[in-house]
Amino acid sequence: MPAQPLCGFIPSRVDYYWKGHDLFLHALAQRPGADIHWFISGWGADYPRAQAFVAEHRLDHCVTFLPIVLSKPLLFAFMSAVDLCVDQFHMGAYGTAAVEAMARGCPVMMRIDDEAFNARGWEPPPVLNARTENDMVGIFDRIASGDIDLEERGRAAAAWVSRNHAPEQVVSDLVGRLEAFTEAGAPVAEEAAT
Repeated sequence: MPAQPLCGFIPSRVDYYWKGHDLFLHALAQRPGADIHWFISGWGADYPRAQAFVAEHRLDHCVTFLPIVLSKPLLFAFMSAVDLCVDQFHMGAYGTAAVEAMARGCPVMMRIDDEAFNARGWEPPPVLNARTENDMVGIFDRIASGDIDLEERGRAAAAWVSRNHAPEQVVSDLVGRLEAFTEAGAPVAEEAAT
């Protein structure tokens, strides 16, 4: 069992180019004594490079590489058990893993382009927003000092998912969009001859 009081999880593939996990590892190397033990999912293009980085920087005491790809039920169990998940730091938008973690009340550290969300009239998710190594180090420090309450952030994340991704919300929004589309005179495909 980890010696650290908190546990973090990277549920997606380890990928430097698309996910920016190299930035995360460099930030972690600046705070090797942080109070978070990290579990890293066992796959991805840069999984071996990440393992080598952790060994080279002597971070084995705060990082555990999972040797397998986890099934959805196991991913959900991890997300429900850890204090924090990490997603990506390049794209500025979220994917499935981030929503799944937030739905379980787990805060997520990642990059969200708040301006792009606001420009579309969408509510950005309440993530621990980070784009650079310095942003991540700052988040680690604020967690350690108690300035970031991970339980409160997890409740805010779950509430955001309920407002934006609950079935009743998604279905009603989709039906409204389809109605507006058809009312605007959208072309309707003719039925195929039988």
